[in-house]
Amino acid sequence: MKKRTTLTFCIVLALFFMMKPASFQGKTIDPTIQSEFLKALEDHLKNSMNYYYPNSAKIIDDIYFQGNVMKILKTDDPATEENEEMIEEYSSNITVAFIELEQQRDSIFIFKKADFYYYDLDKKEFLTSSQVFSNPEVKTFFDAYKDDIHKKLSLFSEILLLFILSFIITVPILIMIFHNKGRSSVINIYLQE
Repeated sequence: MKKRTTLTFCIVLALFFMMKPASFQGKTIDPTIQSEFLKALEDHLKNSMNYYYPNSAKIIDDIYFQGNVMKILKTDDPATEENEEMIEEYSSNITVAFIELEQQRDSIFIFKKADFYYYDLDKKEFLTSSQVFSNPEVKTFFDAYKDDIHKKLSLFSEILLLFILSFIITVPILIMIFHNKGRSSVINIYLQE
């Protein structure tokens, strides 16, 4: 009886940790839209991000919903008195994804980066967070993953960097130890006097 209760508790606990927070009102993307999004994301990252390692983007989580997009088409010129700012606001199908990707520098240092990407499925373009942050779905999704945004070296790169730094320190010391086998004759002259 005790084993059965413990097993039931472990299964319920595991299911609890696998569930998404109930505050998400968006739905996950179906596979066809997700593959289209990944292709567009890959092209976007290749064109806009330096050191992006191709085909390394992975979707950690995503939502899909009908929401409002607010774009600033023309900014206001502060030199004039009138307000020339033009804003376009429209409703569209939006995908918000939390992505993890890799950046490779000098072919040996690999950085892992996690960030949010916003995509307009109707107009086939990427959006900024300020254009879609008025939607409550975006706010709840952002709040769920905001602590997971990072950019850090991979473990292999950290070990390699430590090896290079230790090599820089130890090689000159080893050269000093083994290169000078005896004292210089100039020092011996001064010691004899």
